[in-house]
Amino acid sequence: MESTVAGQFALRLSLIIFATVLLRRLLAGSAFEDTLFSALCLAVVFVSVGLLLGEIARRVVFETAQKEFEQWMERQNVSAAVSTDEQ
Repeated sequence: MESTVAGQFALRLSLIIFATVLLRRLLAGSAFEDTLFSALCLAVVFVSVGLLLGEIARRVVFETAQKEFEQWMERQNVSAAVSTDEQ
């Protein structure tokens, strides 16, 4: 799996769901093969969900940082223009 934020999130999410399903079903007395199959299927589903949510989060953070940077640049340009006018 690629080492992006979305990929790391997806991997962690799938491992959490895999371990949770495995433990819950084994503690409930389910057959090992059925438990393993269910855990693997849900892990695959949650990798997809994790990639989607991780990519959404990455885009939100990027867009927020970009807007804040643009606003900061505008304030710098305005303050530079004001100090030039005063001289």
